Amino acid sequence: LEEVHRQPMHSLRTGTPDWAPIRIAAEGIVGPLALVRLLIVLARRGSLDATKNWRHLPPGAAAGTRLADVKQITRADVVRKLLRLALRRFTQRREMAADLVKERELDSAEARYTSAAELAAALVALDDATQRRWKDVLQGVHKELALCLGNAAEMALRLKRWREGLSFALSAVNACR
Repeated sequence: LEEVHRQPMHSLRTGTPDWAPIRIAAEGIVGPLALVRLLIVLARRGSLDATKNWRHLPPGAAAGTRLADVKQITRADVVRKLLRLALRRFTQRREMAADLVKERELDSAEARYTSAAELAAALVALDDATQRRWKDVLQGVHKELALCLGNAAEMALRLKRWREGLSFALSAVNACR
């Protein structure tokens, strides 16, 4: 599925100039993002390494969840593959956005930059939650996050979305710290 971003229909009819875009990232971003977020939760709870010793799922696990699946997705080699895939995906999104800027498709470029930044932010959060366990794979992800946010800020400002541009710019500065 391709990325969805458009002006809300009511603003087209009313001519409202200030609108909040609707953005839904492509499946290629949402899939790795969801899995990385799950790993973040497990890492923050101190359960990421403990899953290999689980005999049953913890209380509150979703009904369709299988213990074998949880053990598989938390294996170090599988996590490493996921991280490499996620890095490729957000790099592709950033490169697609740069091509869209050249074609003056600023709305589309901004949507690509923001989805890439969202995945990069999740990777940074996982890096922090695991005390830099996969630093060799995630090297440079902080810089990439700052670049994507900075580029999203530029697109928003070019589109005269001042508040959005300010928000992205401040987030880019914070990502550099």
